[in-house]
Amino acid sequence: MSFCLVPLTELTSKLPTGAIIVVSRKFAEAMGIEGQPVVSTPTMMMPLATAAKANAVQVTDLNESEKETTPDFSVDNW
Repeated sequence: MSFCLVPLTELTSKLPTGAIIVVSRKFAEAMGIEGQPVVSTPTMMMPLATAAKANAVQVTDLNESEKETTPDFSVDNW
């Protein structure tokens, strides 16, 4: 994990009131702040509740189709 030191005055001057920022869970607990858990990968971060919904799958039985469709394709002879 990578961290940097940033003056609070710098954050408050650049962020709107009510902005949501990411902080260490341990830091939030130490400060007595309750936050929303997040999951992350090297390229993405999202709230835990959203991640759970994203992993949900809907199964469709392809054999229940009433009509059979044929694929559309064409052949080019070179």
